[in-house]
Amino acid sequence: MTHPIIIRFLAAAVVFGAAILVHEAGHFILAKRKGVKVEKFSIGFGPKLLGFRRGETQYLLAMIPLGGYLKMAGENPGEGEGAPDEFFSKTPFDRIKIVAAGPFMNLILAYIVIVGMFMIGIRVPNYSNQICSVHETLQKAGLQTGDFIVEIEGEEISNWHTLSASAAKFSDRKEQCSVTVLREGDEIRLKNIRAGDLLRLSPLIPAEVGEVAIGMPGYSAGILAGDRIISIDGEAIRDWDELAAVIHRSADKEIGLRIERGANVFLVSVTPISHDVLGDSIGIIGISPPASGYYVERFGWKSIPYALKETVYRTAMTYKGLWLIITRQVSFMKSVGGPILIVQMAGEEAKKGLGGFLGFMGSINILLAVMNLIPFPVLDGGHVMFFLIEKLRRRPLSLNTQEWIQRVGIALIVTLMVFLFANDTMRQINRTKALQEIQRNEQGTK
Repeated sequence: MTHPIIIRFLAAAVVFGAAILVHEAGHFILAKRKGVKVEKFSIGFGPKLLGFRRGETQYLLAMIPLGGYLKMAGENPGEGEGAPDEFFSKTPFDRIKIVAAGPFMNLILAYIVIVGMFMIGIRVPNYSNQICSVHETLQKAGLQTGDFIVEIEGEEISNWHTLSASAAKFSDRKEQCSVTVLREGDEIRLKNIRAGDLLRLSPLIPAEVGEVAIGMPGYSAGILAGDRIISIDGEAIRDWDELAAVIHRSADKEIGLRIERGANVFLVSVTPISHDVLGDSIGIIGISPPASGYYVERFGWKSIPYALKETVYRTAMTYKGLWLIITRQVSFMKSVGGPILIVQMAGEEAKKGLGGFLGFMGSINILLAVMNLIPFPVLDGGHVMFFLIEKLRRRPLSLNTQEWIQRVGIALIVTLMVFLFANDTMRQINRTKALQEIQRNEQGTK
């Protein structure tokens, strides 16, 4: 069996490698089309691992896999000789096209892999056929909370997926149907149930943790899959709906979760972070409910329009998230992750299957495109900003001004990278401390 660490690094290598390759390829293709000489095409930074020369370009694979670069002739202000194949011999708009081609290619790759995600299939959690709260119409028809629906119009129901599919089918065909439920070991047949009302039901899910998202507050607090949450701030929790409701209304407020793990019960403090859902801000800690299994939903040729819609949506949400950070509506420290977190997440998604991994890969490419288009020195967006200023002024900024701005930009980027590594490391340290504290509490109760 392949070691989890190896899976993480292989998955991350695919994600980073593909994103960097298509990004630099975008710059490369447009540079060549505009007649610019490309001297180096490098995947990674630092010392060379592999390399070869073809034509006028040297192709490199470097040691540090945190980006890549293209070295074009005369790409820095003042260094060229005015030759027609130099970068700064081209018009500002041609230079903008070359610079913007990298992020554009990341968006193209994101769309392609999201098409693949929909075609291969989305892994959807399944739940038991036990029903949660029952609205008044179905209560009058005889349904009760906790009932297991085992048949609809003679069709066997074994889980929530088959329940939803059967209810959807009969809601299109007929107004009312018969339903058989299992209640305290007895089968009860109910008639005149509106099939459409069955679609409004939700499954009864225990207040247990199915998965814990890496890097989220629940992860840092030491919560594990299989933990059962029995109360929050002294308020008893009976099922997942109650658990989610309390967490959702507690954004940025510390709450105390009383957790049952095996034979031990202990208290964990955690602060849900704000998360935007359709314009509403809710609190989340990064836990998901336990599933009784999974099914794969595939979309065939509908994947093409669905992927376009999903790519646009994820791009818009990335920009919105960035705006919320800039306006300090959400915590920068709690909301961002660096390479360590991405490596961990890549490994987790790879273990879940190819569809989910492609979706994650799409999100990383969208993030890379959005971040690179920020009008910040050193980034592609910063170069675009310089060229637009040059077009408006009809002359570039002075060399001293550009060099000073670039030095400041490099210093800030290096500082950001150091912060991201430190922030990822602190998440791991906090989780380790939390798990050790929980273990000490467990031993103290024995």
